[in-house]
Amino acid sequence: MTTQLFTLLGVALGAFSSYLVSFLGERTRYRRDISGHWTERKLESYARYLSDAKYMSTLTRRVAASVGLDDQALALSRDEGLPLLAEAETKRGLSSEVVSLIGGKATVEAHRRVNKALWRMEQLARGLIKGSGREEWVQARREYVNAMNDFHENARLDLIVPGEYTPRDTKYLMASDDSLNDSGARTCQSSS
Repeated sequence: MTTQLFTLLGVALGAFSSYLVSFLGERTRYRRDISGHWTERKLESYARYLSDAKYMSTLTRRVAASVGLDDQALALSRDEGLPLLAEAETKRGLSSEVVSLIGGKATVEAHRRVNKALWRMEQLARGLIKGSGREEWVQARREYVNAMNDFHENARLDLIVPGEYTPRDTKYLMASDDSLNDSGARTCQSSS
């Protein structure tokens, strides 16, 4: 009788441990699948947001060039640019909401800094900040580039992208007045 009891306990213990190992394996696989799915969604939302933010920045720079604030962008008049800028802001706002919903904490905070920097650039390009000029524009561009660097770095950490991130340099945002000749054209400067 005792032998049969030990045999029965052995079979029951074997069945339970087999079930437990199978259950834990399935749960781990499920969590890995879900994690992979959300990583894909984050990548898509971050890429969409970056594209929309970059497009808005480009339009803002072009409008700013038409009023003499940005000397590196191709000018686009306010009459032509402001409707495009309004549409770009709408797209950026929509993609921004998805980042806020599924992004990691540090990435969401960085994306909010990008938004603030874009809004500042837009206000300057639209002429909504009285008494502002090139100095304020350069500062706004620098804040935007720094915010984008932070967003890229945090998004890479959030997505577990291997390798080191190389941030954009802000010291070449605007040509100095020394690099312009008498006619206002850019001149090449040697780095010797």
